[in-house]
Amino acid sequence: MALNALACAVAAAGAVFGVHGIGWILGRSALVAPAFIIGALAATYAAYAAYTLVPRAWGSYGSGAAR
Repeated sequence: MALNALACAVAAAGAVFGVHGIGWILGRSALVAPAFIIGALAATYAAYAAYTLVPRAWGSYGSGAAR
């Protein structure tokens, strides 16, 4: 429940304050822009992994057979 509330708060803050686009990121210094891009890609992969791999791994610890 707490994670859902946190996600809701982050989404509401993004809707209220707006987000920056790719032009803003590319306008940063030469060391900051790649860090932002790598961070965004890492967060995307982490969300994908959490959605697809964690339930399967968690299920293997259950009492039923592996899926």
